[in-house]
Order: sequence, then structure tokens, then C-alpha cells
Amino acid sequence: MTNLVFRNTVLETISRNGEIWFTSAEIARALQYKKIDAITQIYARNLDEFTSQMSMTLNLRVNGINNSLREKVVRIFSLRGAHLIAMFANTPVAKEFRKWVLDILDKQTVNQTTNAKPQPQPKAVERFSHSDTRNLTHLVWCMTNVGLTQIA
Repeated sequence: MTNLVFRNTVLETISRNGEIWFTSAEIARALQYKKIDAITQIYARNLDEFTSQMSMTLNLRVNGINNSLREKVVRIFSLRGAHLIAMFANTPVAKEFRKWVLDILDKQTVNQTTNAKPQPQPKAVERFSHSDTRNLTHLVWCMTNVGLTQIA
């Protein structure tokens, strides 16, 4: 996990397939919602706008009562999903959060492009020299006008 900071709010991230994801609780804190389930409600109201690449649920281990570890189903959002949540959010910082998320997405895209393996380039076709072209032309003329037996 990596931490990112939005307006003095430290957000824990989850890395999945080299991409940054946020829990709904982290997004709620960043968007200054008083209730964590505000993000879940926004998601539920606009479910048809989200793809499986924008949001999913995970079983995460969290500290429970008496510091006992327990598994909890947690909804997470990719950067695109977090941006879409912020589009539907009505808090004073939502606009700034959207820009912040897009800046991170741009940096992530640049890093993925930079780290991508270069594709092999096809070799350029070798061009014939003027002399080669003249010899081929003569050969074709001989084959059509004289016949192969007289060329050798």
C-alpha cells in the first residue's frame, strides 16, 4: 500500500495489477463526507455508469475488536471510478478532487507507457540500386524476347 495526500488528508491506496485503487472509506474522507456510506450510496444510485474496471469488492483483513484480525468485504474504486464518484459528489472539494485524481491517472498512464516493452519494428524493404534495376530489366527482356536457353 502507498499513501497519497489530498488537501492534507492522507489516503491509503491499494495496488491491483499495477494500478491505484481507493476504498470507499478513503474517498469519503477525501470528499469530506461525514458518513462513510455516502460513497456506497452514490455508487448504488449510479451503478449503471460504473464498469467492472472502475469498482469491485475485496475481502480485506482489518483490525477488529481487541486487535483481532477479521475479514471484511470492502468496495474499492480505481482512479476512473474515484473520478466518477466525485462527479456525482456534492461537496465543496469534489471539483478539486476530480482534478487531483486525473493528475494521478495521467502520471500512471505515462509510467505505464514508459515501462511498456518496445514493439519490434519490421525491417525496411531493401531497395534495388540503379544497376540492379537495369540488370533485372535486361533479364526480363531477354526472357520474353530471346528465351531462357539463349541467356545462359
